[in-house]
Amino acid sequence: MLAEIARVGDDHIDLSAKPTVILMAGVNGTGKTTTSGKLAHHLSRELGYSVVLVAADTFRAAAVEQLELWAQRAGAEFVRGPEGTDPGSVAFEGVTTAIEREADVVIVDTAGRLHNRTS
Repeated sequence: MLAEIARVGDDHIDLSAKPTVILMAGVNGTGKTTTSGKLAHHLSRELGYSVVLVAADTFRAAAVEQLELWAQRAGAEFVRGPEGTDPGSVAFEGVTTAIEREADVVIVDTAGRLHNRTS
């Protein structure tokens, strides 16, 4: 029922832009990294797109390692930065890499943050 209420039209991802950039954002622990990996695998292995996975969660080494494993499984390029690096710079590097390699899709996995301030 909630899925029906939340639907706002066409639920397909438009992959016509080269590269298409998908930014995974959400609350901590909701499955962004796993979903990023599964999406990369589907796009690469099942649909034949070239994919770059970007580990912009630079504060959790385990998330970077998990995403790197997903990249290997998916046959995707993988971009990471040093631990604690500015996530925006890693995302920029990932998109730059995708442009240079003429990749079809960039998936940027971000750190989840629960924002609790309203101002």
